[in-house]
Amino acid sequence: MQQTKTLVKNTLIYSIGSFGSKFLTFLLIPVYSYFLTRAELGYFDLVVVTTTLVVPFISLQLSESAYRWLLELRTADVRATGRIITNSLLVIAVNLVVCILGCYLYYRLRPFPNAVLLTLFCASHCFLPYFLQLARGLQMNKLYALCGILNALILFISNVILLGVFRLGITALLVSVIAANCITIAVIVVRTGVLRMVTYRYLSPLLMRKFVRYSLPLIPNVVSWWLIDSANRYLILHYLGQDANGIYAMANRFPTLLVVVNSIFYLSWQESAILEYGSAERDAFYTRIFRRFFILEMSAVLFFIAASRPLVTGIVDTKFAEAWQYIPLLFLAVAFSSFSAFWGTGYLSSRNTKGAFTTSVFGAVVNIAISVALIPVFGLYGAALGTAAGFLATWLIRIVGTRKYFHIRLPVKEMLVFFALSLVFLALQFYISHIAGTLLMTAAAAVIAVAANRGLLVHHLLPQVRKYLKTPKHG
Repeated sequence: MQQTKTLVKNTLIYSIGSFGSKFLTFLLIPVYSYFLTRAELGYFDLVVVTTTLVVPFISLQLSESAYRWLLELRTADVRATGRIITNSLLVIAVNLVVCILGCYLYYRLRPFPNAVLLTLFCASHCFLPYFLQLARGLQMNKLYALCGILNALILFISNVILLGVFRLGITALLVSVIAANCITIAVIVVRTGVLRMVTYRYLSPLLMRKFVRYSLPLIPNVVSWWLIDSANRYLILHYLGQDANGIYAMANRFPTLLVVVNSIFYLSWQESAILEYGSAERDAFYTRIFRRFFILEMSAVLFFIAASRPLVTGIVDTKFAEAWQYIPLLFLAVAFSSFSAFWGTGYLSSRNTKGAFTTSVFGAVVNIAISVALIPVFGLYGAALGTAAGFLATWLIRIVGTRKYFHIRLPVKEMLVFFALSLVFLALQFYISHIAGTLLMTAAAAVIAVAANRGLLVHHLLPQVRKYLKTPKHG
């Protein structure tokens, strides 16, 4: 039970940052819809997904290595901590400098708009995940959570001012992200004092090689994950054009509501899964946690599928109104992605990061094949279906592939019930168009969600919240 209590405690801490930051990000949806055209939002979405692809090659995913090694220290060893930070940070910094020089030479030969901003945008995305993972590895989870809120708050305020008041368009979006990332990094650096731990005396080529050997297999994994989640944007651009990419980008912003739940859980789950991997009760612990997570996740999916139409039509400009049609499938895709990530933690715990890569490649192939076949015929439905199928394929193959490391008993009865209900709700969305029917379906989904999760709320979360609130705070 101690493992569960630790997981719940970490979940409560992460929820503070995740709910706050995601809520503020969600508030930007109507701002984007009113002050950006479809083409502009589509362009910015391509910038984001391209950056997501490039960053792992620059950072070598060393944030994961640093987090893994720091978490395993379990003691306040200043020298060991300094060695981890110095060597991992140096590799990222050198790679980034080389890439910036290469970009500068390319810009000189072929100038294009926003070249400097795009470079800074990419650089800030290289360092932010690294410093956030340092905060987690140093057991400063509250700082991690608060930085999530800080980042979103700066992003929200700067977007509203630069986009809504000064009407700077794409420039407003790029500057806002750069400012938010840089200020967040500065706060982490000051609060953790990591720069005091960086010194040339700790340089170790051997440790650098260990970090790189651990993190390199994660790069293809991230790339293949990107192929499942983001490659569709280029296929949409090719087959349907920039405006369609803007509609799909808007549709993709609504599943961030479900990503809130996933990010809160996954951050605390990753830590618990790694620490409990060698435990004799590992399989029972993993099985118990997945059952609870599955019920919670699919309950949220049902609710958001039912509420997708009023959610979109109520807060976005009419030029993006059709986005609601693709949201239900994207919510299912997020759920399958979260289940894949749950099993993927097993690869990290066992340090077999190659397994995470091969299974993600399988899902990427499924996604691209379905998208190429269906987008020309069914438009954006084909893209959404390809994404959902890709994540589902990844999850299924990971269930089989991880049995050599751990065995999770699937909650078959609950899976059959929730997947059947999901199909029913998906079908009803296209037959119920009047507001009364939509609200009734949403209310039914909410009742199902509360009933399915009543045991978790009453016996686990509420007691932990009461205990946390009553515990005296020191310092």
